[in-house]
Amino acid sequence: MDRKYQTSAQLKERARIQMTGNYGLAIAMLVLIEVASFAASALFSGMVSTGSLAGYLISQGISYLLSALLGVTNVGIALFCLNIICGQPRKISDLIYGFRNQLDKSLLLSLFVSLFSVLLVQVVQLPLFFLDITKFSSLLILYTVMILAVIAYVYASLLFSQVFYLLLDHPSLSTGEILRYSMRIMKGHKKRLLYIQLSFIPLYLLAFLTLGIGLLWVFPYQNMTAANFYLDLMNPQGE
Repeated sequence: MDRKYQTSAQLKERARIQMTGNYGLAIAMLVLIEVASFAASALFSGMVSTGSLAGYLISQGISYLLSALLGVTNVGIALFCLNIICGQPRKISDLIYGFRNQLDKSLLLSLFVSLFSVLLVQVVQLPLFFLDITKFSSLLILYTVMILAVIAYVYASLLFSQVFYLLLDHPSLSTGEILRYSMRIMKGHKKRLLYIQLSFIPLYLLAFLTLGIGLLWVFPYQNMTAANFYLDLMNPQGE
């Protein structure tokens, strides 16, 4: 039997319908995450001077750990979306599921995934401490490194995009097994997921016209589409 995967439009349409009546909880979750992020940033901001290379690295290290800690909520967001799709009860406490269940694996996966964005920032910013950006050759090097870093970041993000769903569906697997599982199931599907992600750009542009308020609707919509992509990936329709 041939495998038939749903198109981007089909996945987004399903997500749009499924989010009807569920935006309230989804937006509340986003607000809680933003409040926690702001509080953590305010708490540690100014504690370390970023004027020197050492101070900058320490500051980025703290930022990385905070990002990874907040990243554990991705497990809860994945659970929330899957519960909606499967017709299961969903509640605001889903957000902290990763803190209450298998925190070790949730945190390790979050540390691993967060590392990509941290490395991207460092690859772009660290050369600024050593390069004379007034020179054309230095700018050329910087932009070349930046482009390569973005490509590597996108590739890695796509490769390990399914880890939090897999943790929920296969709690007995180790962290390493989950990472390898994600790599395996994403083989041949990275372009498809990238296309789906890029298709949200127009909505992001519209959201920015509302001073970012519209993102409260775009993020849940995209999260739900991502959850549908995962289920479609694991259980494609047969012809």
